Amino acid sequence: MVSKRGIEANPDKIKAILDMEPPRSIKDIQKLTGRIAALGRFISKLGDKCLPFFKTLKKLKDFKWTAESQEAFEQLKKYKTEAPLLAKPSLEDTLYLYLAVSEQAFDFPTTNNEAEYEALIVGLGLARAVRAKNLKVCGDSRLVVTQVNKEFEAKDDTMAKYLRVIKGILTQFDEWYAEHVPSEENTTADALFQFTSSEIENYPRSIYFQVLKTPTIHVINLIAPVGVASCWIDPIKTHLETGWLPDDVQEARKLSVRALRYSLIEGLLYKRSFIIPYLKCLRPLEAEEALKEAHEGICGQHLGGRALAHKINRLRFYWPTMLDDAKAYVKRCDRCHGHAPISENVYN
Repeated sequence: MVSKRGIEANPDKIKAILDMEPPRSIKDIQKLTGRIAALGRFISKLGDKCLPFFKTLKKLKDFKWTAESQEAFEQLKKYKTEAPLLAKPSLEDTLYLYLAVSEQAFDFPTTNNEAEYEALIVGLGLARAVRAKNLKVCGDSRLVVTQVNKEFEAKDDTMAKYLRVIKGILTQFDEWYAEHVPSEENTTADALFQFTSSEIENYPRSIYFQVLKTPTIHVINLIAPVGVASCWIDPIKTHLETGWLPDDVQEARKLSVRALRYSLIEGLLYKRSFIIPYLKCLRPLEAEEALKEAHEGICGQHLGGRALAHKINRLRFYWPTMLDDAKAYVKRCDRCHGHAPISENVYN
């Protein structure tokens, strides 16, 4: 609920948890985790508080409500009686970002150290996305931390390639430092790691995950050329950067009006919105990749054209022909046609 004070949890949803009896079956546990997921953003250290419930979910054939689960259940109910208020963060506040690596996270063979480097690259990308300037990286791999801090040299060819990628990304921060922290001393990250052994469908919605299909060091050189051909983004971006306008008066006026709907943030174009966050503008090849991932990727549902366009919009991406492109993509999908209902016209 949005109020003058900020964003508050819905009292009705809080009451649904407070009035719940302790779960007596797996189905009851699933109902509980579903309700928790709806309030996930209002639950601090969600991984710690809900870990006993997800341990129980793993034992589908042998349900047992333990004393640990009951204690966690009562503590959660008590915590929700004083739901926190979400407000705009103050300048210079510290932002904590926790990452865990799952065995299911990679569609290619990898070593533990390679997985640590992949997770670090993802984390640095997220830090850049929120425009962080000063960064402290805490990891439980002593080898990765010491190599990043230049305390030890990476002699292995693969590790050296990862290190070059990391160093290139770190140049985009004003200050940074990597520190080794054993996993047993970082309870929040360790609790998050416990989720990585669970099935994907059991993950709470407040935890986001990404599956990598190709090692970063194999695709890093392909990032620059993607979508470099001129497209609808370039005139708007050039106008916002330099004030350029076409010679034609009518076209100049159209561009000036159109550019009012966009903002340029650190060289990237975003579409403004009054009711949702800014939407990142995509070039044609990026848009095609977004359609593919949203429609048939790890979280793909083979949605219809309009629903697919709305899903990409909720993921905070935008391009002008999004709806038409989504409909066209669905028409080209063989799996969608294979499972589609057969029209009576076929028989006629």
